[in-house]
Amino acid sequence: MKRFYRLPALMTAVCLLVSLSGTPALAQSAYEEEFAQTGGWPPDNIGSWVGKNGTMWGMFTFYPNGRYDLTVFDRPSENRTGTSKTLEPADVASVEGDILHIEDYGTKSDLRRISMPYVRLNAGEETAEPGMDPALIGTFGGELSGVYVEWTFHADGRFAQVTPYEELSENGTYVSGSGELAILLDGKINKHAYTATGARLILKADGTERITLTKRTGPLVQLPNQWKIDTFELAKASYQEEYAQTGGYPPEYTGSWVGKHMAMWGMFTFYPNGRYDMTVFDRPSENRTGTLKTLEPADVSAVGGDILHLEDYGWKTDLRRVSLPYVRLNAEVEMAAPGMDPALIGTFGGEISGVYVEWTFHGDGRITRVTPYEDLKDNGSYFTGNEELAVLLNGKIIKHPYRTTNARLILDPDGDNKITLVKKTGPLVQLPSQWKIDKQVP
Repeated sequence: MKRFYRLPALMTAVCLLVSLSGTPALAQSAYEEEFAQTGGWPPDNIGSWVGKNGTMWGMFTFYPNGRYDLTVFDRPSENRTGTSKTLEPADVASVEGDILHIEDYGTKSDLRRISMPYVRLNAGEETAEPGMDPALIGTFGGELSGVYVEWTFHADGRFAQVTPYEELSENGTYVSGSGELAILLDGKINKHAYTATGARLILKADGTERITLTKRTGPLVQLPNQWKIDTFELAKASYQEEYAQTGGYPPEYTGSWVGKHMAMWGMFTFYPNGRYDMTVFDRPSENRTGTLKTLEPADVSAVGGDILHLEDYGWKTDLRRVSLPYVRLNAEVEMAAPGMDPALIGTFGGEISGVYVEWTFHGDGRITRVTPYEDLKDNGSYFTGNEELAVLLNGKIIKHPYRTTNARLILDPDGDNKITLVKKTGPLVQLPSQWKIDKQVP
């Protein structure tokens, strides 16, 4: 029988999912060579596993290079990351099909394999529409009918239910009024009396005991290929001790900076431990990561307020500090609603009016505009007809003749100066505290 691994019992002596020093759920990182000496996991352990141990619901992800991440859905302060050398063996463990059986400190658990790991995104800002209870807007999670579930209520009446153990995501609608909540999901209406406080949603169905769901910072989503962390995308940092010898950046440089340099729009993120990431929005093949020792100094650099001034090889650049770094997610699979052009669905990016912009068109007529240099995100709506595109953003209608090719959206605003936006693999989002992960060390 294969040996598995035990986490030190820092919280309770009977829990598998307990504390290890490390980083949050999105600090899932580092190239294979960084952990070449750590050893690896048995091949049938590699992947993501969801289940309950003791009183906590969570997820383990084991990477081919010997790294692991622990995400605790209902106690996010317990999220941890580490390597096979820092995880103590469990008493008994075996893999049977898609179930990982564990017995540790007298507690037995069955974790179920899922196809992709879950990552928690930050909630977007939403304003409740008339008739909607603003206290409901957001994501709430807890145990329902013996399984961990999260509910996300949107301001426009949309509803999403995520059940990680069953790897299930369902969409529906809801209404509320007079202390009652009705949810339409899979053709069935579930009705509850409810009370929403600042951080809790308390439900009571007819004749049943109360159920308490706790508010989360945002929804759980699955990111394709996340567990194959040895690829560049999302390989965004690691422990401070791994780069303790690299030196660090001056404190005023730490953070994320966006701008245009040598005809390319992109972002630098400098970590306190001397690591950096370079993300090139319009040429993703140029994305890089490294350390202070591998980054050739610019000829001139200085920070003035929220501007990083660079001069290098005769090029002068002003990069602007942004509050949070951007990461590109994979696009959702969407069907175009009647009257919508399916060729538009997705994210397109390019320079408009001298600044880099990305437009994401959804199948239901929603549009999101992201302007990284201005640290700005706008939501609106759009429609098409007679080869014209009309976009409603911030109370203004922008109208363009347009055409699409396999990988481009071409706008012709005045018949003279064409604008070409190139299709991206998915939208840019900002992930809270991403650049601060190096501060969370033992």
